[in-house]
This record gives sequence, C-alpha cells and structure tokens, in this order.
Amino acid sequence: MDGTGGDGRGRMKGAEKLWLAAPYLPLVAGLLLLDNAWVATFGFHGAILLTLFVHRARWSPGVLLRGGGWAWLPLFTLLTLAGGAVLVWIAGGYPGYDRHLSAAIRGLGVPESALIPLAVYICLVNPVLEEAFWRGLFFEGHRRLVLADVAYGGIHVIILMPFMYAHQAVIGAVFLVGLGYVWRRLVLWRKGNALSLAWHVVADMTILLVAGRVVRG
Repeated sequence: MDGTGGDGRGRMKGAEKLWLAAPYLPLVAGLLLLDNAWVATFGFHGAILLTLFVHRARWSPGVLLRGGGWAWLPLFTLLTLAGGAVLVWIAGGYPGYDRHLSAAIRGLGVPESALIPLAVYICLVNPVLEEAFWRGLFFEGHRRLVLADVAYGGIHVIILMPFMYAHQAVIGAVFLVGLGYVWRRLVLWRKGNALSLAWHVVADMTILLVAGRVVRG
C-alpha cells in the first residue's frame, strides 16, 4: 500500500483526480443555493457512489473490512468525545448560538420529526461512503499530505457554512484536513480502512450529539 490504491490497485492519476470535485457540486447546490439538506445529503452520497461505480476497477470494497486494531478504538473514542465536549463549551460562549443553530437546521428543510432518522442515516452510511471515496478509491500511501486529504477537509467549508461564520468554517476545515491525513496514515499503518471507518463513525456521532446538545441549550 505504498503508492497504490487502498487495496493495492492502481491509484487515481492526473485528470482522474478531478473526480474529487464530484461531491462538492451537490453540496454547493443543496446547502448554499437551495437551502435543502435532503438535496445536499443524498446528492453528496449519490456523487460518491457514481464515482466509485465509474472507477470500480480501481479499488475493492474489501479494504473497508480490513485493518482493525481495535485496542486503539477506546482511546480514539475518548479523544473524539473530549473534542465534542470542547465544542459544546465553545458554543456556550456565543450567546444565542443554540437558537441560531436550531434556525439553521430548520432553514435547510429538516423538520423535527426527521432529525433522528436523518442522524441515524448519516452515522451509518456517511462514514462508509466517505472512507470508500477519500481513503479507498483516492488512497495514496505517501507520508506527506496529499490532494485527497485537502479535498476531504476543504469540502467541510461548504458543510459548515450554514451553521457558523465563514472564518469558523475555514478553521474547522483546516482541522479536518489534518484529521483526514491522520486517518489516511492509519489506513497505511493498518493496511485497511476498518479502524479509520470505526473512528469516522464515532466522529460523526459525536458531531451530531454536540449539535443536539447545543440546540437544547
């Protein structure tokens, strides 16, 4: 897994890497133009699935089940939950942010009755598709930062924009560039995506728990 795809197949090269932009388009349309979380979520996942299908010869879904090392997961979980607690504390320093976040969610067309089903879907489906895309199909075994790490973090500027100030979204995206790099190195170390996938599930769950906690004041 040095310079090849996550399963040892040929990695994406040159102009093929333009497919990294595919998930950006439905997010821009759904979140920034249409104010519709459903278009954004299912369009984002649809773009990932389309890319994975078109380039199905480049990677294998089996990499998602390899590369455990579960003794590390409790530590990663504690670190992630601690980060979530810090986010709740930071949000508490902005008077009225709970109302702002609640209004932002409603403004994206998500009724209260759909919040839990949507959260469950995101926690179970989103990490699988993102790991398959960013660190499966676009995996690179270099020890330096690669384009997929930057694209993974950068897409979160769009995701975070409806919920916070632009500079905060950029700061969050920079942090996620670093986290994407850590997860890719984890895939390289464990020779598979299973552990990074589990951590990704915990991270998505933590973010949604943080949002729920903030909305409830």
